Amino acid sequence: MHFDLIDIELFVNIAETMSLTRGAERSHMSAPAASARIKTLESRLGTSVLYRTTRGVALSPAGHAFLRRGRLMLQQAEFLAGDLQEHTRSVRGHVRIAAGKTTISEYLPAVLRAYLAKNPDAIVDVHSQSGKDTVRAVQEGSADVGIVTNKSLAEGLELLPFRRDPVVLVTSQFHPLSCHQSLDFEASLEYNYVGYLEDTTCQTFLQKTADSLNKELKTRVNVSTYETVCRMVEDDIGVSIMAESIARRHAETMAIKVIPLNDEWARLRTSTICVRSLKLIPAPVMQLIEMLRADGASKFEQSFKRSSFQDNPPAPRIASVKGSTKS
Repeated sequence: MHFDLIDIELFVNIAETMSLTRGAERSHMSAPAASARIKTLESRLGTSVLYRTTRGVALSPAGHAFLRRGRLMLQQAEFLAGDLQEHTRSVRGHVRIAAGKTTISEYLPAVLRAYLAKNPDAIVDVHSQSGKDTVRAVQEGSADVGIVTNKSLAEGLELLPFRRDPVVLVTSQFHPLSCHQSLDFEASLEYNYVGYLEDTTCQTFLQKTADSLNKELKTRVNVSTYETVCRMVEDDIGVSIMAESIARRHAETMAIKVIPLNDEWARLRTSTICVRSLKLIPAPVMQLIEMLRADGASKFEQSFKRSSFQDNPPAPRIASVKGSTKS
């Protein structure tokens, strides 16, 4: 069966806008011409891909399948064009990355700066998404590269190790827990927490972990940014948990204490790069992946050398801690 890339792109544009008119505009054609193309496509397929309604259009079951595969076909065509351009010009391309908020704010800027310096014609789109949405974006072809901390979500994708990404407890300098070199997550649950409005993945995980310990996660304040979390912690409103790199950066300018957690899930937390197929990755995307992995390996070694577990042997494990500021 013959497929025209113009028809596929038109259908994807219509599906993403849920409007034949807006989809036609994206494809730079008139609505009647777009309608005629879709009807011809459906005739060749022998089934409907769109349901026409008074409010616009909706995808049929066949339309959902066609959208998923159509996106991949368009992406492969883009990859092919990028690879061919590499033979006549410096490496260029359009790379799409999906990752969590921590990865984007802490780990991507330096690598992207170096990557764009080597590839002045390249364009990089970075989308902040939850782990599940990141995996789905890679699976459906709307992202070339995904970075997740829970690799069990990335079933069916090819995985590459990225970096060690432990999380730590953050307290004020005067908090009862601040005197400890390390402690169990369970001990922190005796106190109020500052939570995250936008990082629902982290908040959900902490809640489930607390539930597994038959403890309550007492989140009294929720804010949007890591900087604001640290400000709240500095003023002793509560404690919080975040990536070690973020915590140590803010500890340089704020009166907060960074305390490693003894829990295995916190110490051994890692980030993973996921792609659909390493064999099909074009040169520009592969170059960025290699730079990400090289940076991750370098930061792992630095993190290991300055780790609190290296500098200060951990104190005995603390199952529970009581203090005067307990809620």
